[in-house]
Amino acid sequence: MRTEFLQALNPVRIHTSTPDNTITHPVFALRIASDNQIDYLTINGMLYRSCDILFAEQFINGEWTRLAYREKYKTDSH
Repeated sequence: MRTEFLQALNPVRIHTSTPDNTITHPVFALRIASDNQIDYLTINGMLYRSCDILFAEQFINGEWTRLAYREKYKTDSH
């Protein structure tokens, strides 16, 4: 399986979460596998798979634009 690492032209960040917090990670590079799976390599060397993040954003024209969204944690309505 062929894999490529690419750097985005504009800054990219991803958001991950735990039941208590949402964490933002700046992205250094994107890894794209031949099956079109996208992984995110953060600036501190951590590799996150698409299925492990809430969403990704790219800084375009002075504002952060959401690229993808994945509903992982639902809040209680109590």
